[in-house]
Amino acid sequence: MDFDPLPDSNEAERREYRAITLAHDGRVREVRLLWAGSDAEAIAQAETLVRDCALDLWDGLRFVEHVAGRPIRTGSLLAASLIARG
Repeated sequence: MDFDPLPDSNEAERREYRAITLAHDGRVREVRLLWAGSDAEAIAQAETLVRDCALDLWDGLRFVEHVAGRPIRTGSLLAASLIARG
């Protein structure tokens, strides 16, 4: 699990969110902790993490948002290496 450092702003105003990256088959690939003052801020942070796989954002037990993965351009070297890794 990766941890993003807690920002220097007032800790009491920020909450811990979990950004859960999902593989194409629905399995969990990665969990990252995000610190944000609102759902909108957490969603904006989560959107920067999305690549080819989808991501679910949680605030404790409360589901916040599902962010769809971005399609990979076919024919690119990066796409070929990601597909080969599965």
